[in-house]
Amino acid sequence: MRVSSLCVLLFACTLACGGGDSAPAPDGAPGGSGGGVGGAGGQGGTGGAEEPACGNGIVEPGEECDEGARNSDTLPNRCRETCVLPRCGDGVVDEGEACEGDDSATCVEMRAGLDGLVVCGPDCAWDTSDCWKPEDCRSEDGVNRCDDPRCAGLTEYCPICGDGEATADEACDGDDFRGKTCADFGFARGTLVCADDCRSVSTDACTLCGNLVIDEGEECDSTNLAGQNCRRLGFAGGILSCTAECTFDTSRCEPADCGDGAIEGFEECDGENLAGKTCRDFSFAGGILACDADCRFDTSACTAHDVCGDRLLGSSESCDDGNVQGGDGCGPDCRLEAGVCGAAIVDLGAALVSGPDGPEYVGTLDGAGADGENGCQDSSGPDRVHALFVEARSLIRFVVESLEPAGELPLSIAVRTDCASPATETACDASPDGPAQIEVPVEARTQIYVLVDTASGVEGGSYRLRVDAKPMVGPGAACNPEVRCEPPYTCSIGGICKDCRADPFCL
Repeated sequence: MRVSSLCVLLFACTLACGGGDSAPAPDGAPGGSGGGVGGAGGQGGTGGAEEPACGNGIVEPGEECDEGARNSDTLPNRCRETCVLPRCGDGVVDEGEACEGDDSATCVEMRAGLDGLVVCGPDCAWDTSDCWKPEDCRSEDGVNRCDDPRCAGLTEYCPICGDGEATADEACDGDDFRGKTCADFGFARGTLVCADDCRSVSTDACTLCGNLVIDEGEECDSTNLAGQNCRRLGFAGGILSCTAECTFDTSRCEPADCGDGAIEGFEECDGENLAGKTCRDFSFAGGILACDADCRFDTSACTAHDVCGDRLLGSSESCDDGNVQGGDGCGPDCRLEAGVCGAAIVDLGAALVSGPDGPEYVGTLDGAGADGENGCQDSSGPDRVHALFVEARSLIRFVVESLEPAGELPLSIAVRTDCASPATETACDASPDGPAQIEVPVEARTQIYVLVDTASGVEGGSYRLRVDAKPMVGPGAACNPEVRCEPPYTCSIGGICKDCRADPFCL
């Protein structure tokens, strides 16, 4: 259209310029008549190509689209009025776009965070990089961003040590140990302690007390008293218990009473009760051990050499009956007295040898003295006295048997504490045909005399004397073939010394 109009204008101009008088002829040339025919008009130019018309509904060259009257620069998803396709940045939010240009919103409105602004990005998508969320306080390296004021108030990420609540990476806070107790750290009970920086838990106030095991630093643990009782802790008796701190509770123990004759608690001795001790137990050779007013041993009368009469058989002594009197078989020098209780006294401690049935002595009555008769025989013939010092409390069995033809040497055997005094006889037995035997209880450090006698009219003969000594214990004590019960108690089936005369079923 624009090209056609231009041609018309050009044509009109040609007519105006070419009509009327003709131009004068050059000199010498015949003049033309004024009415001559004008020259032929120039050939008209060809018409130019028409420009595309945007909005005609036809997508012409140079156009991306053309929807005619539907073209719009404000409605989404329309061909623009310049016949270009909708695109990011044209100011209209089309399909596939979230925003355009300067569009923005708060992060809260967009539900993208609790702080910050959402802007439209160059790709027409919302850019939430400025939005802040609580989880942003947790960094990838494990160190939370607590220098951000927005994080500092969130104890879940940035705890406040001292507020009494263990949060975030706090191990504890005040009394809050995240539900843990001493038991979670392998202790029985106690109190956990939180470090000042809330980063660690101390178990210094925890204890193993209460686990029934006596650990380092504990005297006892609940019912486990480590084998102790009131007596072993220095009291006379009572009931020992254990405190909640695993220390001994002696409040129900009874104090010891020094001077009552009973060794109690931490008493070493009490009066005449020396618990079986002698000077030798304190590395002395002899002397008299005593007990002082505090129930402690007094060794002032103990000596480094043998002391006759102290009831301790020294290396220089053959007997010691606790006195220094003569005429009882043991002289003032603690040597056996020859001729007092017969022609000679046999020292069994030196004369015993090992025999098939235990320690034994083989002797003869030939040349023996003629002492008073034993209490279990009618008449007395030749007899022999045997001395024996008994160191420990024992039950001793003596058996004597003739080595002569049967019936030629009837024997009896008796035990005395004074060989010259029949009144001190403690046991006696006689047998006309077989062995005679006796069993006698003997206290520790006792000098005894064993008399082997024969009937009147017998000249003499050989015999064997066997000695079987075993430790002796009292009622209620444990017993066995090697530990005998003191008479009249018997070792029961259960291995305890009992009076089986009242209970025959205990045998």
